Amino acid sequence: MGQLVPLLTGDRPVRMVLITRALYLLTLISAPLNFVFGQSQGHLTEGQLAMLIFMPVIGQTTAGLVWSQVCKRLSYRVMMLMAEVLGILCALMNLGCFFLAQSGANVMVPLSITMILIALNIPAYTGFTQQMIAMVDEARRSNYIVMSSLVLCPMAFGTYIAGIVAERFGYL
Repeated sequence: MGQLVPLLTGDRPVRMVLITRALYLLTLISAPLNFVFGQSQGHLTEGQLAMLIFMPVIGQTTAGLVWSQVCKRLSYRVMMLMAEVLGILCALMNLGCFFLAQSGANVMVPLSITMILIALNIPAYTGFTQQMIAMVDEARRSNYIVMSSLVLCPMAFGTYIAGIVAERFGYL
């Protein structure tokens, strides 16, 4: 553990990748909450919710092709930027769905698009790992991977915490 702190504090590019990755993960925490939101605030029927559950399949199916082409033709760095932008777009679309629901509009189509885009964005996670591996020398690579896992471990609870906040205080 003593070796990991200097790696984090002494290597700015690695630190920036970790921060970017953490922000990227924050943009994904809303995905499971969209189903609950769709039912409670969006007034979706059971049939619409059932259909909404299958929307991520479309995003997952195309994600591998999209991200592999971005990495192959451009770079992992560009992929990371695109994943961040797509995550912000998804967050804005979630916010738009909230306001549409508040006005009484049907949110099935915009929420479906949001779920597809979130699912498209989830596999971009591996690009962050690839960038980390490409940035560091082979001798210290395992240390960087362990450090990355330790730093990002709390992010695994993001959806749970967001769910508690939404349940306690509402969606906005």
